Amino acid sequence: MIQEKYPNAAKAIFVSSDTMGSLKTALDTGGIVLIAGTGSNGLLIQPDRTIARCGGWGHFMGDEGSAMWIAVRACKYVFDHLDDLAQSPKPINYVWPAMRHYFNATCTDDMLPHFYKNFNKTTFAKFTKEIVIGCEKKDPLCLHLLKENGRMLAKHIIALAKKAHNELKLAHGGLKVVCVGSVWKSWDLMKNAFLDEIHESKAVDELSMIRLTVSAALGACYLATEQINWVFTKPYEKNMEVFYRYKRENYVKPLEDSTESNVVFVPCSDVKKD
Repeated sequence: MIQEKYPNAAKAIFVSSDTMGSLKTALDTGGIVLIAGTGSNGLLIQPDRTIARCGGWGHFMGDEGSAMWIAVRACKYVFDHLDDLAQSPKPINYVWPAMRHYFNATCTDDMLPHFYKNFNKTTFAKFTKEIVIGCEKKDPLCLHLLKENGRMLAKHIIALAKKAHNELKLAHGGLKVVCVGSVWKSWDLMKNAFLDEIHESKAVDELSMIRLTVSAALGACYLATEQINWVFTKPYEKNMEVFYRYKRENYVKPLEDSTESNVVFVPCSDVKKD
């Protein structure tokens, strides 16, 4: 279709996903890319170029580990608690006022347009920023949500690691995971729960967590050059940095911080909003 509409744009066109572009920016022989932004998606590329996936089915089917998942889960805890359907795992006295302020709602009924007629995935997912602010205030429920999210991201890696060839798992630095998306900016809030889940699974002995230092568009260019058999040295090490290494034999479970005694009621007027 593109060639029909723009016949002079290129001699050949190769279409792939943003997930593949991210991975090819940092890794040549294969590995995992785990996107955690508005939505989430996990992809494993084997050394023989075969592919396995986990997630990426959209918010209706899950999007676990994403900003959308955090926002929906926060709202669900509040609604279930107020309905007396299920007790929230932690007090809602920050999240509920923050929700009312962010969505300009005075009661749960006012939230309905945001779920239906006026639903916008990007806007809804951005409520997660308020959850991160709550974490900075040491709110127990916000901290709980980010820990849950850390475990969900780890589950993606565990699922893919089980399918990874030994060549990837036994390489120097272990299995490589390219982490893409704004949710990874909250790594420090998710790290302990994430690592616990990885360690308890016994699915992998070593991981290198990687972030890109250049645009994933570079990986798309690499993919294009492969299609036309243009061989050149790609500076993968300059395109990324390792921000965390996990090694089973060196792992020590961290002590949990107690936040129960620090519960503070935060009025709506004190909640920041972009």
